[in-house]
Amino acid sequence: MAGGLTGARSARIAVSLSQLAPPGSRCHGQLRWRLHPARRLPVRDGSWRLRYANGEAATFKVSVGGRLATGIPLRSGLQTESCPAPSGTVHLFAGADRTASFAQPRNGLTVNLNFRSATRAAGTVSLGAEASCAARTVGLTAQLSR
Repeated sequence: MAGGLTGARSARIAVSLSQLAPPGSRCHGQLRWRLHPARRLPVRDGSWRLRYANGEAATFKVSVGGRLATGIPLRSGLQTESCPAPSGTVHLFAGADRTASFAQPRNGLTVNLNFRSATRAAGTVSLGAEASCAARTVGLTAQLSR
């Protein structure tokens, strides 16, 4: 592939497919797009306190200029005696509009987080219905630790 930025707001990538084509034929592909400056709503880097609606608490980190929320723990609030829930942590990319989400279709797990300001957030962790389990959702709030 060849190409790159061609101006302040444009780029070009070109690829020659002739090596993959039958002898004697020529293939050529080209992708063009336009760029524009993005206005990014601020989210502060640091350690954040997380509280689930069921009272459980945890922490996670926000870094890279408010773009990456890492180590968000999945808590037992979704777990019941007869219905297991995934465990571990998830990492989310916060878009320019301060929203971040994660979806795992295999088990219906979704995590949504909306940074309402540079220092506060709210969201949900949900599991889809399975054969013997009803769908479950737990709300959460978070704020930057001082």
